[in-house]
Amino acid sequence: MNRHLLCAVAVALLPLSALACAAEPASTAAAVPPAVTVKTGETGEALKNCVIYVENRKLDTAGLPAPAFKKGRTVLLPLRKVADALGYTLTWLPEKRTARMDMSIASMDFQDGVSTYRRRGKLQIIDLDQTFTYGAAPEILDGVTYVPADVFAAFFNDVAVSGDTVRITVQKAELQKAAGAFASAAEPVKKDASPDNTAEKAAKEAESPAKKAEGAEEIPNPMVQYKSVRDMEKKLGWTIPVPAGLKKKPVESCWLISDETAQINYRDGSMYRVAKSSRETTDISGDYNKYPVDRNWLAGSFRIRGRGDREAYKLLTWDANGYAHSYASAQPLTKDAATKLVLGRI
Repeated sequence: MNRHLLCAVAVALLPLSALACAAEPASTAAAVPPAVTVKTGETGEALKNCVIYVENRKLDTAGLPAPAFKKGRTVLLPLRKVADALGYTLTWLPEKRTARMDMSIASMDFQDGVSTYRRRGKLQIIDLDQTFTYGAAPEILDGVTYVPADVFAAFFNDVAVSGDTVRITVQKAELQKAAGAFASAAEPVKKDASPDNTAEKAAKEAESPAKKAEGAEEIPNPMVQYKSVRDMEKKLGWTIPVPAGLKKKPVESCWLISDETAQINYRDGSMYRVAKSSRETTDISGDYNKYPVDRNWLAGSFRIRGRGDREAYKLLTWDANGYAHSYASAQPLTKDAATKLVLGRI
């Protein structure tokens, strides 16, 4: 089994909630780079008529310097727009002049002027670390970071550029197929196995690409965007217990993951998740990073887990009243502030 298939297998065997969601909490820095004016021609040719689709949804690129740019043979897309549409976390690190894109199993940094891209994996069962070159470095134009379209292929998405149209699709079909192959290889041979059955399996493997594509369309998307928290509640059938201190924060987007976990992305880069508690959903943050500080403390009847640096907690998880919660804060929280947020006192 080659490295590419191993990567697909590893991703496919993860829970869908882990695959679809951003994992790393936003950093202490602002999530938007400062405005930078780039002279015409430095970024390349502006593709003013370019249309970008993510999972067949057209992105709103109004207000951007351009929907996309072309530098040589490389098409550059607006990083934040695409990352948000895929449900990834995006953080701006001003001290490094770097944008960081993060999802549950891998992350990647984008530094202005640096044309090599390093994917850093988080799995222990397989090494997902890999370096890529795409013919162009990230560019910042009027505060908007643009990166090569093929960057998103490194995160197990299918990227297709045709004329002025760019389509990005999560490779759920390939991941499911790889997982099935892995599971079949691990199962003992059945007693009633016959040459006919083997031939039948071989025939299925030889299906035309068109049929495979047709089958892929029937696989449900585990992550679905909703217009509001209320719309998510209607689908879930229960009221989302958003902490009082978060109810007035401006919301960027709302997502349901596998119809079980609600995720609210805030405009400042923070992220809140909630799901009904079970043994499998004690920690629903999806964050596999190791922090210098990882502590637990009691606040009333709640046990809070805080992760961060010293007394600056960036990630909180807790169980309360039958629900598992997680909050990745764009601004570090003291222990006192974190406790008040969980208890609904701020």
